[in-house]
Amino acid sequence: MFVTVALAAPGRATAADYHHVHITSASPLQAVDWYARHMGCEPVTDRSDAANCYGVEVVFVPQTTTGTSQGTGIDHIGFSVTDLPAKMAELEAVGVRGSGVRLQRNEDGSTWRDVPGLFKIAFIFDPWGTRIELVEDPETLGFHHVHLSAVDPDATLAWYRDVMGGATASLKGRLDGLRFGDVWFLVSRNAAGMPGSTVERAIDHIAFVVDDLDSAADDLRGQDVRFEQDPVVPEGGRTAAKRAFLVGPDNVRVAVVETGFAGVESDIGSTILTTDVLEPYDTPQTPWGEPDLQGIWTSSSAVGIPFERPAGTEADEVT
Repeated sequence: MFVTVALAAPGRATAADYHHVHITSASPLQAVDWYARHMGCEPVTDRSDAANCYGVEVVFVPQTTTGTSQGTGIDHIGFSVTDLPAKMAELEAVGVRGSGVRLQRNEDGSTWRDVPGLFKIAFIFDPWGTRIELVEDPETLGFHHVHLSAVDPDATLAWYRDVMGGATASLKGRLDGLRFGDVWFLVSRNAAGMPGSTVERAIDHIAFVVDDLDSAADDLRGQDVRFEQDPVVPEGGRTAAKRAFLVGPDNVRVAVVETGFAGVESDIGSTILTTDVLEPYDTPQTPWGEPDLQGIWTSSSAVGIPFERPAGTEADEVT
């Protein structure tokens, strides 16, 4: 089962539930396996492109990607575990070969740290550039949060509250946010100004579900919400349920789908994209003309390529 708690927004007759997060992956089958092996998710029955992550659907779609989730309006997603030090030791042992795990180390070289009054935290990346925060929050285990990056955090939270129906809450009395069922929506100010668009990044969009999308669309237009795409049954849709795309705050693509939506069939959904089927990728450049693949020299988290490398590649472990 997925998140099904109805959350009515102030002034709206239509209730929206949190439905899924859409992640760009070269191989949905490998992505489902990665999230099952390392995040404890379960493959969705009769689908090769989605995992049930503790009641939240994570959908993997093969498409061209222009970089990681960092630097966009969706900085990362979060999972909560019972023993974070043990989990990080487990992930560190995996390494980065093949579809491995990349750790984001602290300045002292450690893989996790304790935030007083909150909980233990750590950051990793999946092989396709999605930033993931792991926390030790016994009150909410499993899929824990979506962390947004915003120009105006208060305005962004207000949009998801008023338009999508999130319930105002405070995490441990330390972080203001919203609750969609058991899932937290948190937001931080983006010091660099307007974040980059999520479109075709590692996290392409987040999605909410309603019973009647045409009716909900009328409500949304009444709130002056901008549509990137009007409600329509998408080409290749597995059911007759409609989908629409909204322009959310901070360049975040937001989908709204009808009850019964089960994703879109893809001819290459279980294959690995290669340079034979993708357009050439122009990497950012250092001042002296060398490729800056992960934004190391430019200090930019908004550029980069996924971290996946072919299985069996001989290389020193880097975490």
